Amino acid sequence: MNANHQGHAILISVPLLSLLLSGCIVSETVEPSEPQIEDNTIILNVSTPEAAIEKTRAIDPGLQLRYVAKLFKGDADGGEFVDRKEILADGTIIFNAPIGEYTVDIFADYIDAGATPNSNGQYPDRFYDTSTKNEFITMQSFRSRDGKKTFKYNCINNDNYQCYATRLKIKKEETAYENSLTLKRAVAKVRVVSKDGDINGIDKIRLTAFSFMDEYNFKQKLSGTHVDIESKNILEFEPSAKSSRELFFFYTFGSLQSSGSGPGTISFGIVPLENYEYKSVTIPGGTYYPDANHVYTLKGSFLNPTTQPPQPSNEIRLTVTTTDGWDGSEEKEAKN
Repeated sequence: MNANHQGHAILISVPLLSLLLSGCIVSETVEPSEPQIEDNTIILNVSTPEAAIEKTRAIDPGLQLRYVAKLFKGDADGGEFVDRKEILADGTIIFNAPIGEYTVDIFADYIDAGATPNSNGQYPDRFYDTSTKNEFITMQSFRSRDGKKTFKYNCINNDNYQCYATRLKIKKEETAYENSLTLKRAVAKVRVVSKDGDINGIDKIRLTAFSFMDEYNFKQKLSGTHVDIESKNILEFEPSAKSSRELFFFYTFGSLQSSGSGPGTISFGIVPLENYEYKSVTIPGGTYYPDANHVYTLKGSFLNPTTQPPQPSNEIRLTVTTTDGWDGSEEKEAKN
């Protein structure tokens, strides 16, 4: 009798054990994670150097600084143009671009203060042609290289031709891309200074031959082409700074000496005041090869009063100076 009772107890315990074991199983529902949303934003915070702005008080108050950014897929040199953005003054440029590799070329120049954008958000150019969908910017001074177009303004004694540029390679991933960029000057400033002679006898300076580098290439940061102008009277103007014996200055893009391409001949005569006489001056091509963001001083014996017979100058001293906001320091001589 006891044995039967024990067996019956064992039979009952089996389903109870199964029940207890099944209570230990934990049920969990796993929800699929949401896919990460790709952020197609490229954010570029742009500015020009403070030192450069402080030294640019000669800029016409009727002008304003304008930034032009061109976005290219892959390498800009022959690459696919994607988009163009413009802003006024230092600020933020935003592109919409999916994952991939890009090049962005950014150029800053001066345009009319009252300029308004067209339907594409583009402002009218003034001193530089930024309209192309490639990596080149062209200086609009005197006339075009082919001579078919004449421009209202020129780069002689005109600080409004200061401009700034930079190039950036971007590897765009899933997240937003952001970078801050400070642009550097894309032009050189060239000063023509007389080291002796009486500057007070000058009425006007008459330019008869002039040459400048006209097309900026973002890859090389210089120009491979130049505009040459020759005429009996290209332009007449007063000395730019008698106190420093500076006859005139101008802006030009850089050039590469090894390429054999550089600014050509510069020639000028001087319209004297009464009782003065000055010789004509020629600065031959190849005298200098400018680098962007450098100041070049071409110094020679350019002036001779009537009390001395006109003497040809056989030496032009070229000085590359360092100034706030500008790079470079070197000196060399060139024969005339």
